[in-house]
Amino acid sequence: MKNWAFYVSVALAAACLILAIFEVRVGKTTQQLQAQLQQQQNEINSGLLNQNNQQLARNILADMAGIAVTNQRMSRLLADNGYTINTNAVPAAGETTHRNARKTP
Repeated sequence: MKNWAFYVSVALAAACLILAIFEVRVGKTTQQLQAQLQQQQNEINSGLLNQNNQQLARNILADMAGIAVTNQRMSRLLADNGYTINTNAVPAAGETTHRNARKTP
């Protein structure tokens, strides 16, 4: 092997080593970013689930308020838990009106 071929081989080997080290670093950085992204996605999903639960709770209360207009037991149950029903307004078909009289801490 000639002198120049040896030096070219050493230079190419060094370049391969540098690229391998670079690839490992990029892989670790990508893995960390994926972990952060997964954590953010979990927080977003938790918030959406909480939002969906709140919407469900509002819908249940609206249905309960609609029933409370004609059902005294439901009206008392809501009143005992701090909710008042506005019976002055006439709800449209399938629509109920309610108001949360609770004070949030």
